[in-house]
Amino acid sequence: MLLTGDTALVRVFAVRADPRLAALWGFWAADAAGTTVRGQPGSVGDMDGILFGQGARGQVWAEGGMVFSVIAQGGPDELLGQVVASLRVGTAAELEEMRLGPVAREPTPADVGCPAGALIVSANEGAFRWAFGLGVDPAFPDLGWRTCARVINPDGFAGAGSGTLDPAPLGQISEQTVGAAGAPPGSEGTIVGGVAPPGTEHVNIAGPTGVREAVLLPEGLRPGERLFGQYLLGPLGPTGISGPFQITALDANGVVIATLAL
Repeated sequence: MLLTGDTALVRVFAVRADPRLAALWGFWAADAAGTTVRGQPGSVGDMDGILFGQGARGQVWAEGGMVFSVIAQGGPDELLGQVVASLRVGTAAELEEMRLGPVAREPTPADVGCPAGALIVSANEGAFRWAFGLGVDPAFPDLGWRTCARVINPDGFAGAGSGTLDPAPLGQISEQTVGAAGAPPGSEGTIVGGVAPPGTEHVNIAGPTGVREAVLLPEGLRPGERLFGQYLLGPLGPTGISGPFQITALDANGVVIATLAL
């Protein structure tokens, strides 16, 4: 288990093994006399000789048929002790919740490969999550609108794509399609994202497998516009996307504001 923060990194290892392994593992701690950890004989101290490099500090002990080590780099010693004291046996439900964490939570621009401050539209699609983002890279503003898209699986981040988007004149639809590489077998499709014109309350996207309403954000990069996105199932063609697609932006009364055929 890897715990990361702004100034510290903590690695937690748990192995079902002979408890005598703790003594061998604890050899690498600068603790000749040994130290009690969680009521068990253990080793506590600097672990500069291990592969994690200078500044590593750890605690090693055996408990309940398991051998544990908690190794920190950076941060105060109190952080290391807090992690050791907080360890407990988890449940199968908690493990599944942890595994599904990347799918359950809203992704950040960094998760999707977007520039800082980018707008992200995202939703679950069965056992995975898709995300589409749009922003301007503050380090390279002259490059204009930057897009990013990603498929997020329970085991981590999978297929991704990025590029540029030339904004259509205000009042029209700007779009980009990205083949969803990394989607589970049988769930292949295309992420369709873009910007809808001012006054839009709904965006419908018609694709090879039917019509879906897009997910809308309240804002876009220009005043009044709204970022939209949706995942559409369909076999990926030679270009790496499915299609064709018809995008329709409608107002609150269902009146068509703009359409775009891809």
